[in-house]
Amino acid sequence: MKTKLGLIIKALVEPVRPRQKFNLVYQVARVLILFYARVLLRMDILKHEALPEGPKIFVANHPNISDPFLIHLLGRLNVMVIGKAFDTPVTGYLLHKVGEIPVYPGGDALAQAIKRLQAGHSIGIFPEGRESPEHGIAKGRSGAARMALSTGAYVIPVGIHLDRKRLKAINFKISGERLPSHIYPRGPYMVTVGKAVRFSGDPEDRALVSEVTEVIMDQIKTLAYESEVRMEDQAHLPQGVLQMLKRIFSFKYLGMI
Repeated sequence: MKTKLGLIIKALVEPVRPRQKFNLVYQVARVLILFYARVLLRMDILKHEALPEGPKIFVANHPNISDPFLIHLLGRLNVMVIGKAFDTPVTGYLLHKVGEIPVYPGGDALAQAIKRLQAGHSIGIFPEGRESPEHGIAKGRSGAARMALSTGAYVIPVGIHLDRKRLKAINFKISGERLPSHIYPRGPYMVTVGKAVRFSGDPEDRALVSEVTEVIMDQIKTLAYESEVRMEDQAHLPQGVLQMLKRIFSFKYLGMI
């Protein structure tokens, strides 16, 4: 008889499509991330529809430092990460091994992401370019829009909401520079995944890029609000009912039913 843990591991390490080859480090990382998400964060994912086939651009708000890891649970993808995170020996090695894309000022991160999308891979990006402010969501940068227009890949908007009172301020020191951030040690952590959308047009058209960026950010804000409402609704549910619902939807999410 298969155990629940065995089914979880099987769901995460089963072979992927030939065009998307992920190494052992990536597979093990997904198992560890899932443990963190389910046990500590009580991560709750709601999808408006099934994800389409083909390369996708996952775009999300960024309330805490663990978001680039947790977004991996939405699909097989590579995430665009601040370049300074690659400058530490251990973290940098792991980020390279799992195929993340370093974002340095004036670098070629956008070109790398477009190349991977054209090869059939999916990309994760946080258009704010930094952690979200204490209240609301920051103005989006143009990278996601330019990728979408350059490749025709589906854009998957994602809205994240968490209990900001539980955020803990931390400071990383990389190459002598302090990087203030926040970590979210325990949940709940709500994620709402919107409907896929495609954009067409000239990626060099600044007005069009600005318009697409605004549309993307509006969708993220709407979905983040949906996540917030869902968190508030669940807070009023009897614990027995809530646990039953979480068990049902967690099995569905893992492909067990």
